Amino acid sequence: MFPFDVSNVAEYFLFVSIVIGGGAEYCLLMASVYRQEHNRRTVALPTSHTFAGAVAEILAQNSGAQLGLVRSGKCNRPAAQLLTSSPSTALFPEARNPDAAVSGLLLLLGCWDESHGISQDISSSEGSYWHGIAHRIEPDSWNSGYWFRRVGAHPILQPLHARAAASLQAHKDIGWQLKPAWDPFLFIEWCDEARAKPGSVQEQAALEIQQAEWELLFLWCATSADPR
Repeated sequence: MFPFDVSNVAEYFLFVSIVIGGGAEYCLLMASVYRQEHNRRTVALPTSHTFAGAVAEILAQNSGAQLGLVRSGKCNRPAAQLLTSSPSTALFPEARNPDAAVSGLLLLLGCWDESHGISQDISSSEGSYWHGIAHRIEPDSWNSGYWFRRVGAHPILQPLHARAAASLQAHKDIGWQLKPAWDPFLFIEWCDEARAKPGSVQEQAALEIQQAEWELLFLWCATSADPR
């Protein structure tokens, strides 16, 4: 359809420039603006954070917790009671999305119903992301895909792709291949396959990637957009 590879930023703006009658300088300017905005959105991704109070205690008590490929039905009730009875803004002060952070932590604690009840009422991409994960481990793959379509592009997807690539590199005989960018729908298929092969390398890799996804999304939600 287009005479250029419009997936390439510079060529895309060159194409737009030609269509609207602009020149090469306009193309370069717009490409520069795009790259600056892209960099602004990606460099802020947190890699670690020290929490305080109840959240720190819960994380310490559940330091070895791993999100399973299927909901466990074993909710940590005392922790869930604390999380759901406290204002999310008190648990995660100055967080990007405190409600989403609570939803994610509840999911890790095995409290699927509580997590789902919160995420389904969050209109942001983070709410849709946790909602998609919840249905992926339900498992309800079609419903999960619906919510991942509502997530769109998210800042954690690029580092998640890198983490997944490292995991697959450690499992060279797995038979899975990543696309150039993170594809949540492909990962849903991988999780479906892994669930059917308990104890397999596919299950191990899917669990590793899902845990990386949880960590990245939780940190994104639970930390400040303007770290000091």
